[in-house]
Amino acid sequence: MMTSSARSSSDKRKATKCHHQQQCYDDDDDDNIQVMTSQYRRKQQGKHQLHLLVCIGCTTFFVIASLGFIFVSYLHMGGAVYHHQPSEVVLTEDDNDELVEPMAMELKDGNDNNNDNRKINNIHKRQIWVDKKDRKPEVGNLMYVKGSKSYKEAFYECKQRGARLALLDDLERAYSLGYHNCKRGWLLDKHTGYVVQKDDPPSKCKTTQAGVIYSSTTTKHRSYGAYCTYRKWFSPVNPQQKLVPSLNLWFRKDPAHLYKLRKDLQKKKTGGMLTSIRALYPCCNYLNVVPVVNQDGNTVTMVQMTKRERSMRYLVKLAREIFPESKPKIMPHIRMSYKAMYHHGAGSWNKSAVVEDIVSRAVTSKVDGFMFDYEPHHDYTEKHAMMVKDFLNLLAEKMHANHLELGFCISDWGILKFYDVYAESNVDVFATMSVTYYGRDVAKNKVGVKKLLRAIDAQRVQIGIKSAVREPKDPVTGEIPQTSYKKPSRWTHHRLKNFLRWVARYTDIKQLHVWPESWGRRSRTKAFFFRTLRGFTKGRENDTVTTTSTAMPQTKKPKTTKTKLTKKTKTAKKSKPTKAPKKAKTPKKAKKKKKKKKKKKKT
Repeated sequence: MMTSSARSSSDKRKATKCHHQQQCYDDDDDDNIQVMTSQYRRKQQGKHQLHLLVCIGCTTFFVIASLGFIFVSYLHMGGAVYHHQPSEVVLTEDDNDELVEPMAMELKDGNDNNNDNRKINNIHKRQIWVDKKDRKPEVGNLMYVKGSKSYKEAFYECKQRGARLALLDDLERAYSLGYHNCKRGWLLDKHTGYVVQKDDPPSKCKTTQAGVIYSSTTTKHRSYGAYCTYRKWFSPVNPQQKLVPSLNLWFRKDPAHLYKLRKDLQKKKTGGMLTSIRALYPCCNYLNVVPVVNQDGNTVTMVQMTKRERSMRYLVKLAREIFPESKPKIMPHIRMSYKAMYHHGAGSWNKSAVVEDIVSRAVTSKVDGFMFDYEPHHDYTEKHAMMVKDFLNLLAEKMHANHLELGFCISDWGILKFYDVYAESNVDVFATMSVTYYGRDVAKNKVGVKKLLRAIDAQRVQIGIKSAVREPKDPVTGEIPQTSYKKPSRWTHHRLKNFLRWVARYTDIKQLHVWPESWGRRSRTKAFFFRTLRGFTKGRENDTVTTTSTAMPQTKKPKTTKTKLTKKTKTAKKSKPTKAPKKAKTPKKAKKKKKKKKKKKKT
C-alpha cells in the first residue's frame, strides 16, 4: 500500500512528465494529473509575477533617485540652463580679466556673507567650452535663464543667482568659444541678443544670420529670457579731489553707449580720467524746437521730445551710477530750427512761452542743464545774432533760477562767428565745434582759439575735439571692416599732444569736450587719444617747449668745436710722436667725441 505523500509525489512526477513530454503513461489517474498540472502552472505564474514586480520596483527606485539627483543639482545651479555646442567641459581657474563689477548697477556681494556662496558657485563660474574645432580652452561665464520676463524681472533673476545681466562683449566672447543659443534674451543695456554659430544649419534658429544678433527693443516690458554672467565688469576708482582741467563727453542717448564709454575710459593707462569728468552730453536732439501746424491750421512753434521723460530720468540715474567717481552733470542736446526762431516767433513775440516750455521739460526730466545748438544756413547778419543773444539771455535767466546750466555751441562760420555778441549773454559755457574739431591744420586751430579768446573769457570756453576711432575685428569673418566716416578726424598722437600742450601753456582754458568720430556699437576709441587727454587733465602737458630760437645757438657751438678738433687730429696724425704717448691718445679721444656728437645730431 502506498501512503498519501508517496502517491502525491508520484502523481507530481507523472504530471511533470505529461506536461513536458505531452504524453501520459498512467491512464488511470487522469483527473488527478489535470489537477496537479493546473496547480503547478499557478505557482509558475506567481513566480513570474514576483520577478516582474521586483524588476519594476528596482527601475522605479533608480529613476526616482536619478530625478532627485538632477533636481538637487538644478537647485544648486540656481535654475540655470546652459545651451552650448556638444563639447567637452573643462574646469580651470578664473581668468584675471581687467573688467570688474560696478558699484551701483552691479550686484553688490556682501564681503562677509557671500564668500561661502562664491565657493559653492565656483564650479559654475569656471565652466569652459571647447569648440568642435579643438580650439584652445578659454573661460566663458555666460548663462541663459529661460522664461518670459520683462527687463526688471530679468535683472533681479540674475541678481538672485549672484550674477548680473550680460553685455554685448560677453555674447561676442561666448561666440568665440563656440557658444550657441537661438533664444533671445535681455542684456544689461536694455537691448536683446542671441548667439548663432555660422557652422550650424540655419533651420535650427530660423535665421540666415550668424554671429551675435544684437538689437534694441521699443519697450522694456516685452518678455524674453535673460543672459546672465558671473564675469566682473568694473570697480570704481578711488575718489580723489576733482582736478580743475575737466572733460565733457558726448554720447548717444542710449544706455549701451554709456557702457561702451566706460569701457574706453577704464583702461589702465586712462583710468585716472574717470575722476575729472565734468559733464556728459546726451546726443542728439532730445528737444526739437520746430514749427508745427495745429488743428486750426495755424503754424505755431512747439517743443517736441524725441525721448520720453521717464527714459531720460533713467538715463540720468544710470550715468551717475556708471561713473560714480565724478558723478557728472547730464546736459542733453537741444536744437532749434531757423523757421522757428526767425519766422514763427521763438526769437521775438513767442519767446517767453518757448523758454518756459524748455525749462519745464528740464525740471521734469531731472537733468542738470541743456546744450543749445542753433546752426542756421540763412541770414548771416549781426541783427540775426542779436536776436539769438536775447533768446539765450532769457533762457539762461530762467535756467539759473532753477539751478540749471546752459551751454551754447559756437563755430567760425555763419552767425556763430559773432563772438563779441554772444559774450554779452549769460551763457555758462561756449563749446567750439569746427574751429578745433578735426585736427587737419593745428596752426589754423591755434589762430581760431586766439580769435575766440579775444572776445570770450577762457573760463567759459570748452575746446571741442573729435575722437579718433578704430573698428575691431568682426567675430564672424575675422576681418577688420573698412568704414569711411562723413567727416573723419585727422588727429594723431603728435598733433594732439602738440595742440594740447600749447593750450595748457599759452591759454587759461581748462575744459575740453569730446565729440565721437563714430556712433557705431562696435567702434572703439584709439588708445593714444584718451591717453593724451589724460596728460592734459593731469597737468602733464605744462612742460616747457623748446623753441627754435633757443635751440639754434646750442647747435652752432658743437660745430666750432668740431672744426678745432679736426685740425688738432690732422696735425697729430702728421707728426706721429713716438715718445709722447699722451699726445698720441688725443686724436682717439677726439674721434670718440665726434662719433658721440654725430649720434646726438641724428637723434
